[in-house]
Amino acid sequence: MAQRDRQKQETRARIVAVAARLLRERGAAGMSVGDVMAQAGLTHGGFYAHFRTKDDLVAAALAEATEHREAWLAPRAGETEAQWVTGIARRYLNRGHRAEPAAGCPFPAVLAELARGDGPMRPALRAELEATLGRMAENLDRPSSDAGATRALSPDDKARGLLALFVGGLMISRAMDEDDGAAMLAAARRFAIAASQDEDHPA
Repeated sequence: MAQRDRQKQETRARIVAVAARLLRERGAAGMSVGDVMAQAGLTHGGFYAHFRTKDDLVAAALAEATEHREAWLAPRAGETEAQWVTGIARRYLNRGHRAEPAAGCPFPAVLAELARGDGPMRPALRAELEATLGRMAENLDRPSSDAGATRALSPDDKARGLLALFVGGLMISRAMDEDDGAAMLAAARRFAIAASQDEDHPA
């Protein structure tokens, strides 16, 4: 690869990394091209050498922001479904994640506005949601005929329910004051853990 091409790729990666952080922190509407380029140490005019529109940048930033999914979704060796859900709930639904959106999951910051968007943003959001749901479903047990109500659900349905609980719980907690927000996180966390367990399959 020519040095010029390599430098262009590195510059683009720097822009996307800054945009991913601002996207988590401010959402797409609050993330301006000018702010992204300034924080990347570049001029505003240089943006168009890498992206046609802000929507294209948002789509790339969303993909970058969700690359962390494997780190928090990967199960430990020998981990049961209940143990995996417990670990995910504790990692996602906690005060640190609530307080540091720029370093966390992008979905709470972008779901409402990107779902209303046109252009590349909505397909990009759908693709990242589907990838996350698919990875979650891989870690959830298959249903059996004698299972309880929760365990009788398909892995896909359990993944959808858990992601809705995690993202919704975090979004609501951030809209509350500190104490009420912490209580919301704790309640969502307890519910997720309880739903993953039954008497025949202790965590």
